Amino acid sequence: ECPRIKGIIATYYPVGREDLEVVGFVKNMSAKGVNLNVIKKIEKDTVLSLKMNLPGSNIPIQFKGKVVWSNETNLDLRSEILGYELGIEFIDISDQDRERISRYVLDCIEKNRP
Repeated sequence: ECPRIKGIIATYYPVGREDLEVVGFVKNMSAKGVNLNVIKKIEKDTVLSLKMNLPGSNIPIQFKGKVVWSNETNLDLRSEILGYELGIEFIDISDQDRERISRYVLDCIEKNRP
């Protein structure tokens, strides 16, 4: 796991609900999907529109993802804030954005090798 991946902020909303924008925090990601911590419960199989910026880039990555699992979790050990950890599979992402994520993850792993 790459520590620099943690803390990327993503905004998301259910498809068709542009009026319901919410912020989540990326826990980790790969070229196939993203692991997101959120406050609001989101059911499995929900399709979300997401947008996130990789560190060092001001060009957002936008994609649609399907929630493949959702677990209740403690978001902050000190204050015991309960939330949810989501496993989101990319279902609609450009090849260019998928490549940007892959490159970012691989660069991050290389920089953190002992």
